[in-house]
Amino acid sequence: MPWAPEDGSAPGTVANALPYTLEWATFPVNAVVTGRNTYDFKKVDTLLDAIASRGRQGAIRFYLDNPGRTTGMPRYLLAAGTDTSRQYDLHGNNKISFSPNYDEPAVQEMMLRFVATLGEKYDGDPRIGYITAGLYGFWGEEHTYPYNGYVNDQNPKATNWMPSDDFRARLVEAWDEASDDTFIQNRYPTATTKAHGMGYFDDSLGYATLERTSWHFLPKLKEQGEAEAWKSAPIGGELYPPIQECIFSHPLTCPNREAGRDYKGLKSIQGVHATWPPEVILVDENNEIVASQTIESTLPSILPGQSGRVTARLPLPAEYRSNDSAQKLTAAIRVVNPLPAGTPVAFANESMDKPLPGYLGLPQLTRGRAPKN
Repeated sequence: MPWAPEDGSAPGTVANALPYTLEWATFPVNAVVTGRNTYDFKKVDTLLDAIASRGRQGAIRFYLDNPGRTTGMPRYLLAAGTDTSRQYDLHGNNKISFSPNYDEPAVQEMMLRFVATLGEKYDGDPRIGYITAGLYGFWGEEHTYPYNGYVNDQNPKATNWMPSDDFRARLVEAWDEASDDTFIQNRYPTATTKAHGMGYFDDSLGYATLERTSWHFLPKLKEQGEAEAWKSAPIGGELYPPIQECIFSHPLTCPNREAGRDYKGLKSIQGVHATWPPEVILVDENNEIVASQTIESTLPSILPGQSGRVTARLPLPAEYRSNDSAQKLTAAIRVVNPLPAGTPVAFANESMDKPLPGYLGLPQLTRGRAPKN
């Protein structure tokens, strides 16, 4: 998925670009939090409306500290004297932003109330595909490396800018309480994310994803017993920025520690978690729809390699009830995108877009007469 331009315009296109249904957008927390318990969602809504107008959903994140950009800390906390001492130059920041003290009570209060308010505002909003939990760490990626409490060349004193484990757990609980329908994704799996059925987001996809190194994404999932989490929650990620172009233009020579390695085991990209409703139709020989029925979604319960049963009862026009003409009808199914301009789900079948665009063609009716009821 591409970045959604901040001005609401469509992302740029390139030749032979892959199709996509999501656009990525990040926001500083202070774009929304205007005071203690006061919020303004205009910027977020404007960009989500622009993305939705293109028939796509937003994948969004909020941050307090984005290296190289002005702090996302709400102004009322700055005015109250929040700790701004954690200045740094790495990641191209050059002291433009600062790493907040995430264990400061006023900062924690703001973060927890912000999450609750986001849930009240956006839970179940069809314009949003998912929210990455973010908020803390560089870029809102839930890490402050190299200042993560461990000795390394850049951090010889083991300085730790991460929030406490207790607050991280409270934040996961807050996200879960705030969101019943919209998916939430965390960067790192923990016992708390597992207990709350959270999704996950790999911010270094293609660089620090596979086995061999303990802190990589998949080993971390397995360490927490979350290797099968994709069956019940979405797992996504952002291609590691330095390889975002070369991984497509010249993948075999792209300077990437995981180049040439097998990603077929990542079944998470095959799973479906959206509860969009299937629509079953019957079309006549002229490809005109003569009957349709929208049914409750069963997609999340069907795993890759499995089959599922969909039952629909369609009301037929009178002319198809009294003779064998129903045998000339063809059935088709589509998964309806909730956005007005949204594209239905595309199935990897030869009969996709047959007999009509957006529908998966099914066999013609062959049994006797259509039932009268």
